[in-house]
Amino acid sequence: MRPADTLRSLRSLRVRLTLAVGRTGGMRASISRDICILLFVFTPLCACGSHSLPPNEGTEIMTQPAETYTNLRSMILSTNPKDIGIEQSEASPNVWGVLMEFQISDTVVTLVSLADGTTSMYFDSGGGIIGAGQHDVVARASKNFVALAESYYNQVEPTTQFPLPLPGRVRFYLLTFSGICTVERELDQLVRQKDSFSLLFYAGNEVITQIRLHTPSGE
Repeated sequence: MRPADTLRSLRSLRVRLTLAVGRTGGMRASISRDICILLFVFTPLCACGSHSLPPNEGTEIMTQPAETYTNLRSMILSTNPKDIGIEQSEASPNVWGVLMEFQISDTVVTLVSLADGTTSMYFDSGGGIIGAGQHDVVARASKNFVALAESYYNQVEPTTQFPLPLPGRVRFYLLTFSGICTVERELDQLVRQKDSFSLLFYAGNEVITQIRLHTPSGE
């Protein structure tokens, strides 16, 4: 996808989220066919995306309060990969998952991709998508995202603090077998391919694109 296409996509997402505020009052995210902002079921395993759904069943959708976002985000940031069956491998010697976070208008979006293809996307308004990794094409995009993150392992800093990104910036959290590492970059520079993390950003954007294309609209 070209930088201009990504800018158009982000602007479209901003407009749709803004419209959702006017229609729903307190909720800042709503169902939209084009960007697939769905509302999720909160279960103890839903931070693990595809692990939260029975085989061969569709993504389940329900409304939950905004604090669910904090619970899900905290859960994945404190997950031991061995507890969900992810082990070190030749392909993933260090990185087993990636969070990519950014703000659209007043809404923070958190994309979660794990090495086994598990994929989720959360919104701090209380909405989100879980179980997207049940679609093979989404799982492949997530695996590619995590595999690429391996090449950035030496360019991120270890952290025990997990702030949300500042406006106009994108924060990456690399979930590694030795702890969590992070870096925050300018969104505009990433989009325009003027940042060394642009490739990682576009790999994450591809995951979002595949979620949009292969997740039910909720209608």
